[in-house]
Amino acid sequence: MGKIKEYKKVSLFLIIAILLIAFFYTTKNNKEKGTLSKDTILAQIENSYNKNDLSKNYISMVNNYLKDSNKDSKYYFIKGYLNYTAKNYNLAIEDFTTAKNAINKKDPSFMKIYSCILLNKSLIKINESYNLVDNAEVAFKYISTDKKYKNNNDLIWENISTLIYYDETINSSIRLLDDYLNQAKGLSTKCRVELTSNLGFLYSLNFKYAKAIYKYLEAIDTLEENQNIKGYEIYKAKIMVNIGDIIFMIGDYDNAIKYYNNAINIDIKDKHKNAIAKSMAYVNRMQLYIEIGEYDKVISDSKIVYDELKYHDKDSVDDIKILMLNGLGLAYTHKHDFKKAKKLLDKSTDLLKKDKIKCVIHKDSFVKYSYAKYYQENKEYNKALELYNKLLTESKERGLGFEIEIYESLCDIYLSKNDIQNYDKYEKLLLKEEDTLNNKLKRDYIKYATNLYESDKLKEQNHRKTIKVIILVFGIIIMSIDLIHKIKSVKTLKKSNFTEGMTNLYNRTYLDYYIKKNKKSIIDTSISIILIDIDYFKKYNDNYGHIKGDEVIKKVANSIKESIKKEDIAIRYGGEEMVIILPHTHIEEAKDIAKNIQINIKNKNIEHKYSDVSQYLTISIGIYNDIYKDKNNIYYMIDKADKALYKAKNNGRNRYEIY
Repeated sequence: MGKIKEYKKVSLFLIIAILLIAFFYTTKNNKEKGTLSKDTILAQIENSYNKNDLSKNYISMVNNYLKDSNKDSKYYFIKGYLNYTAKNYNLAIEDFTTAKNAINKKDPSFMKIYSCILLNKSLIKINESYNLVDNAEVAFKYISTDKKYKNNNDLIWENISTLIYYDETINSSIRLLDDYLNQAKGLSTKCRVELTSNLGFLYSLNFKYAKAIYKYLEAIDTLEENQNIKGYEIYKAKIMVNIGDIIFMIGDYDNAIKYYNNAINIDIKDKHKNAIAKSMAYVNRMQLYIEIGEYDKVISDSKIVYDELKYHDKDSVDDIKILMLNGLGLAYTHKHDFKKAKKLLDKSTDLLKKDKIKCVIHKDSFVKYSYAKYYQENKEYNKALELYNKLLTESKERGLGFEIEIYESLCDIYLSKNDIQNYDKYEKLLLKEEDTLNNKLKRDYIKYATNLYESDKLKEQNHRKTIKVIILVFGIIIMSIDLIHKIKSVKTLKKSNFTEGMTNLYNRTYLDYYIKKNKKSIIDTSISIILIDIDYFKKYNDNYGHIKGDEVIKKVANSIKESIKKEDIAIRYGGEEMVIILPHTHIEEAKDIAKNIQINIKNKNIEHKYSDVSQYLTISIGIYNDIYKDKNNIYYMIDKADKALYKAKNNGRNRYEIY
């Protein structure tokens, strides 16, 4: 009986406990249901965005809530987000597009920004590239005007990275990031360093190695001038590695090692941060040592990488280990210790299969290449040929740049097999690829890009004697006909660093450079500023399309160039806005130039039937004139011209006004 009573007590206790738990969850769910609103849902999405931890229960509640909710911009964004996380990308595209078009001023910045970013991510998921650039551009407008987000480099990169998947949008990614860097107000020095470095990376993706080097050096120079930036040493080490990677790619191994060593020798006290900053320097230096046959140094570096693994994040440790084992396996392959090489490569493959979070892309291709090389060195030629041919396809599709190495290996294999026909075939392909790449020219191109940057800095510091020496050296070099083309390339590089790609007008970087360079000659002289804006350009863009819009901007830019003197400076200031700096120019001359620009555009008869002032394209102009004083800031003068432009718009457009 006692046992039965005890059993009943326990059962009663369990029933009460279950009822209490059920009551708690019911109350909690009802409470959550009762407090649900679009704003609280948006806040929850923002808080959980990077964690991706919205519970199934919460998602179900949100879906139920939305059934009776009015369909505004917030509704479509939330629906889009739920479809995106559920991988219903086509539905997500419809929702985000509707949300983006319905956005109003009061909507939260997170929603404004991510309606564009997640729309682009959804498009990429279904392998579509339409409107990617327009969406990224809209996201940048929202990012640049929000104090919370404007210096968030991770967010900026998340936006710009949606454009690097397709060849046709990489150039646009460079243009948009450069515009953001030059036009966004209130950017921190730290953010500027990160964005400049990211620009360098984008240029390298587009095979513009000299421009990439130039941007990396610019970022390092900014760091050197602001050594109090938090994470100064880490940024510097990472940029050094990036420069080393580019120089490694074009075959200048001695200089690449110097940059890797420079990165490794930077003193970073925090062991975790030290490992993150330097791991790729060691891993890539291992690959470089393989190229030059220093296999024992590869083994030595692998030990350092292995010791550093304990300081890495869980997400990145597998990636570093895979690359380390892969490099080590390749080194032992070349040492003809095939048993050890196979064991290491198999370990690398096992890790690759289990790797869920990919911090380093295309690791699988690097491992395949090492296996192909293993089979080749072990004289298992058929296996090697099969892998090399797969890799050749992957390299072309993914833009990996393995073609020369693969063609060389195929030539070696077919020569060993005495297959002269295939040997001739791949030798021709190899020569063609080498001619296209032209490693030697690229190496010199980068060398002169480095010298160019240093020369620019020397000019700013007025080291005239050094500049004369550089000019003398260049004069001697010009005597060599073989190098004339390369020097012309460097001049083109300098121009491209100071010009905006689409219109070929100067950019804002050149404005800063021009003022520094000519400060003494323009002080106490009359300067006029003309600021130009295309009337109802948004209506033109919306109705005629983005491509036609770009053509119109080019035509206006050409009209400006046709109307100004050689010494005047025309700059694309942002979007459809263009500014002209007129040194040694009085107000009456500036008015005449403004009139000439308007006449030139009028004579082009560019149809704009959606304009509210004319059937043809027109412009509004603001003019400001003052004596340039030492204390003056050129942007202060542009701001005055902008106020005059605002007046011209208010007074009916298609006119100029003077501040």
